[in-house]
Amino acid sequence: LIKTGQFLGTRPDVLPHAYVSVLSRLQDQVPPEPFDVIRVHIEHELGQPLEAIFSEFAEKPVASASLAQVHRAVLKDGRVCAVKVQYPGIERIVDIDLANMSVFIGVLNKLDRSMDYRFIAEEMRANIPKELDFINEGHNAERIAAGFEDVEDVVVPEIYWKYTTRRVLTMEYIDGVKVTDIEGMRRIGVDPSDIAKILVWAFAEMIVKQRFFHADPHPGNLFVQPGPKLVLLDFGQAKELPDHFPDVFLR
Repeated sequence: LIKTGQFLGTRPDVLPHAYVSVLSRLQDQVPPEPFDVIRVHIEHELGQPLEAIFSEFAEKPVASASLAQVHRAVLKDGRVCAVKVQYPGIERIVDIDLANMSVFIGVLNKLDRSMDYRFIAEEMRANIPKELDFINEGHNAERIAAGFEDVEDVVVPEIYWKYTTRRVLTMEYIDGVKVTDIEGMRRIGVDPSDIAKILVWAFAEMIVKQRFFHADPHPGNLFVQPGPKLVLLDFGQAKELPDHFPDVFLR
């Protein structure tokens, strides 16, 4: 349900502005889990007390969304990092939601026979569980980063594998202005039209040339830095396209 709200929160062409404004909060402002719960979860996953790994760890998350929340921290070696922590018990909730969605789509197919909607359930069942594997997400990030290795205006955070597990992902901390914050961009000296060009180019590059792309580009996952630079975050949803896709797409 949160993912549905995130999607609708990016669609001012579908919903009135007031609805989009409220639903867009689901992109990074979902009520977080208490820190005591998160702390125990991290320590269990990494096998050490928090103080043994981090010299600083902010109790209040910088973002919280559908499957996880993100905390700013500093490693013992001084690297500032973002620690993405999966909500405890989320796998069971996802299973229940996917089962409920399959039932709903079965009813929808009986009510509307103009289209078979099962492909939606199949696509979500194939891809959402992958988002629960942060090892997979880390590899997705590195693959996309490699595609922009020689590009200065597209930024992907480095993954810190020593402190990453299937349910905890530790990466380079990169701050910025949300891609929808027009005034914020202007304050840091960035022309929004320049970022629009970088954004379109970057996704065309991923989809048509690299055929592996960031498949969850809502505003909570797209930041802007002076330069201008576009920061890509959260690679839980990444899609690989077949070799023949560019030809089909061009036609």
